[in-house]
Amino acid sequence: MLLGVCCRLGLLLWVPGVLASAGAPFLFETMGVREGLSQNTVLDVYQDSQGFLWLATENGLNRYNGYEFTHYYRDYLDPGGLRSDYIWAVAEDSRGDLWLASNDAGVIRWD
Repeated sequence: MLLGVCCRLGLLLWVPGVLASAGAPFLFETMGVREGLSQNTVLDVYQDSQGFLWLATENGLNRYNGYEFTHYYRDYLDPGGLRSDYIWAVAEDSRGDLWLASNDAGVIRWD
């Protein structure tokens, strides 16, 4: 019992020290359609091995390079293009290919 009380007390003393040494506060910026996002509903965010942010939306895949968005939409005339506009998850494999989970086209490999 004494060990449990000492551990709790130690944790309570440790947490304020960590919070005090955290440095400058985080700054958050909201981004939406006005800033170039294809849709305000973002279902997943993934940062790839090159540093790009990929945002899965109900209106295509968005890539953010820190300055601007690039949009990828379904193109029925391009057999190598994105097969769905409704993307809900993004992951990356060891080769750098993205794997996209879509609502209506299954899992898509995007290189």
